[in-house]
Amino acid sequence: GTVIPVWVYSNADEVELFLNGKSLGKDKPGTVWNQMQCEWMVPYKEGKLEAIAYIDGKEVKRTLFNTSEQPSKLKTSVQKLEAEDSFEASYIITSESLDENNNLYP
Repeated sequence: GTVIPVWVYSNADEVELFLNGKSLGKDKPGTVWNQMQCEWMVPYKEGKLEAIAYIDGKEVKRTLFNTSEQPSKLKTSVQKLEAEDSFEASYIITSESLDENNNLYP
């Protein structure tokens, strides 16, 4: 299956990541602003991804993210950019795969 990087940024002592209730381990973020991330390589599965932050061994924050189910629709958006020099118009067209609950499919 697809393995995706999961980053959690925290100023806690350590963070534990769970996928569908199963621990994927703990990691300790750095203390400098650009090193405060924890990283896990996670096999993609439908369900719930949860990060729990601890300070002095006590839970201080819990964050839950619902991973998507199989995609069921495509969302497309168009953004017109200001014309530059010889261009009449420029556009950014974005397409996203979403599941039936509007969760973004990776």
